[in-house]
Amino acid sequence: MPSERIKGLIRYRDDGICWHCGTDVDVTIHHRQNRGMGGKAKFIADRPSNLIVMCQQFNFLMEADLDAARLARNKGWKLRQTENPMTTQIIRYDLTVWMLDDHGQAHRLEQPGLF
Repeated sequence: MPSERIKGLIRYRDDGICWHCGTDVDVTIHHRQNRGMGGKAKFIADRPSNLIVMCQQFNFLMEADLDAARLARNKGWKLRQTENPMTTQIIRYDLTVWMLDDHGQAHRLEQPGLF
C-alpha cells in the first residue's frame, strides 16, 4: 500500500473525487495497474501516476464485472502490466483527458490521443 504521504498527495491532486463518477463520498486510492507480488513491483505500483481516487462501489465492480473492467481499461483507470501509467491517458468522469506524472501532478490534454 502507498504511504500516507503518497495517499494525501493523490487525494489532493484528484480533489478527493472519484475519476468514475465525481463523488467525494466513500472513496479509496485505486491502483491503475495491479500491485503484483512485492519487491520492485510494489515500488512501481505505488507511484503517483499509478494511483487515482475511485469510489468504493466502482473499485469493487472493476474486479467483479467484465463490462466494468472493459470500461475501466478504456478510460485508463485499469491498466495491463505492459502499459506505463505515465504514458497512458486517463479520462475523468467529466470526459476531460489527462496524463498523470510521478510528481503528483495531473496534466490536462487539450488534444487527446497525442501519446
